[in-house]
Amino acid sequence: MKKPFVLGVAGYKNTGKTTLICRLLEVFHAQGVVCSVIKHDAHGFTASPPASDTGRFFATGAASVAIASPDGHMALERVYRFEPTLADLLDQVAPSDVVLVEGFKRAPIQKLVMIDATAYDAQRGLWCAPDFSVSSDDPSRILGYLVPTLPLRVAGLNRPVYHRDEIDRLHFEVMRWITEESYGV
Repeated sequence: MKKPFVLGVAGYKNTGKTTLICRLLEVFHAQGVVCSVIKHDAHGFTASPPASDTGRFFATGAASVAIASPDGHMALERVYRFEPTLADLLDQVAPSDVVLVEGFKRAPIQKLVMIDATAYDAQRGLWCAPDFSVSSDDPSRILGYLVPTLPLRVAGLNRPVYHRDEIDRLHFEVMRWITEESYGV
């Protein structure tokens, strides 16, 4: 089976990562591209509202809960031993053409980096990008930066810069990256 194209969307909290991923999902879905999403939550999460049946099962000690309906199914598991790696989670997603990854900002995957509105340097007239690299990470894995407003200039970077509302352009670029990866261009 062919491996999916994996694209990370990294950025600090409230920079528009989820909104961007949802907008890309809509475009891909309309074209018949099968997508999955993996989200990292550094702050912890609640699998279900506490008052729901699932929330109550977890609150009273269930190690896992599986939910089934005519619309699909989901399994939630509470693991105390370790936080799964991105590689672990990639092995668990449904067969997909594309996997969009929210978070995992220092993972060695190709990614787009969201730049926060507070990162604008008015004196220099450009954006300052966060550093999400790790010593083993190749900076060429950053495919581009997304900014909330013009100008589309980021300090000291040799990467494309996109306005975060340029969904058609981003979709085109992602499809180009998928093609290049598929054909080794």
